[in-house]
Amino acid sequence: MKSGLGRVRTSLFAAVMSATLVSALASPAAADGGPSIATAPGVPYGVLQFGNTTSGGTLSGCLQQYWLLSVVAGDHITIDWEVQSTDQSSMHLHVYPVGTTDFNVGDTDPYGHFYLNSNLKAESIFDVPSSGVMPMGFYTCGTPGPYDFTAYVQHVMAVSLQQAPSRLPLKGSLAVSAANPDGVAITAGVTAAIQVKQSGQPWLTVGSAALTAAPTSVPYSIPRALNGKQLALRAVVSGAGYATKGSTAQKVTVGQKATVDLHAERRNVPRLQKAHLDGRATGVPKGTKVVLQQRQAGGGAWGLQDSTRTAKDGTFHLSDVVHQGDRYYRACVKSVCSRKVFVHVVS
Repeated sequence: MKSGLGRVRTSLFAAVMSATLVSALASPAAADGGPSIATAPGVPYGVLQFGNTTSGGTLSGCLQQYWLLSVVAGDHITIDWEVQSTDQSSMHLHVYPVGTTDFNVGDTDPYGHFYLNSNLKAESIFDVPSSGVMPMGFYTCGTPGPYDFTAYVQHVMAVSLQQAPSRLPLKGSLAVSAANPDGVAITAGVTAAIQVKQSGQPWLTVGSAALTAAPTSVPYSIPRALNGKQLALRAVVSGAGYATKGSTAQKVTVGQKATVDLHAERRNVPRLQKAHLDGRATGVPKGTKVVLQQRQAGGGAWGLQDSTRTAKDGTFHLSDVVHQGDRYYRACVKSVCSRKVFVHVVS
């Protein structure tokens, strides 16, 4: 197919079928087209059809045989058609807008007007502007004869994801909805996936569910390794007969806000011995770097003394050899620091 969109072979979209088309589509293929729009058979997508302009109706002194396409606004339609003889090489394909009838077809410009290639085959592609039934006609002013064709459809949709909180829990659910271009909700035949993405990394699916309502609550579970990180968030909806569509991406920070606690094993530490300090960081993944900072009790800037990384439960241990002078310690994860802890140095 020439378009970047993949062809999807599917049944006619039920929301716009008329009772006449339902009957026509019950069989796998129609034996022939109709000499008028009123008598034209419906076209089942993905099924090879056969026609012959010899039995077409007269239009502007030429022959045209009709078929009916049931469509939804935004549908991406592909029609592959061919003739077998150069005698029929002048055949055209006309696709008429919704609302075209036998009474106005002679005064209606085709929405699409397509020609055969030199190999007597053609792939005709168009997007549908409105929902309904579009008549199509195989038209010839030359030698009439047989032809065959297959029509394919790919439905489009709009996808929306609820506005997520700026700090998203690791586990929960998010509301997702999908609708066709006319605004009618799609609640069958499609599945929504919740995806997250780190900068420079591929999208990761963290939850999915079939859409059964508008909206549908879709559960998700984000790996703990992403806790505390800023991510892009989106919903992607897919299904047979539909072009896969994603919602607008949102920026979120995952997990609870980071906090750091610190305490000294001993408040009084003899000179030239180690001050041992234990702590816990919450809202951060295992292996997060924790730095120990120190400053003299009399004042001054904070200085780096030691560093370590958190265990799975967020705990960590740090130490520092004290020389002289009472001091304060604090532990920091990036810009988040604990309360300062006082240690008295015993001479």
